[in-house]
Amino acid sequence: MLVYFEENSKIWKSSMLWAHCSMIKVMLNVENNQDIKAPDDKYLMFKVVAVMGILGACRREELCQIS
Repeated sequence: MLVYFEENSKIWKSSMLWAHCSMIKVMLNVENNQDIKAPDDKYLMFKVVAVMGILGACRREELCQIS
């Protein structure tokens, strides 16, 4: 899935990526009863960095300096 989204991020806007991610997430949950959510107690920092990076709030160097 990461390769799929990485390749499409070159041609799609972030809103389109989020829409496709949501559709795939629902499909996996309905068809295979799989939930791809990551628990906050382990992955909260990764989620915050991903959101900040995707929305363009930080430059690459600034993302590396987040603590």
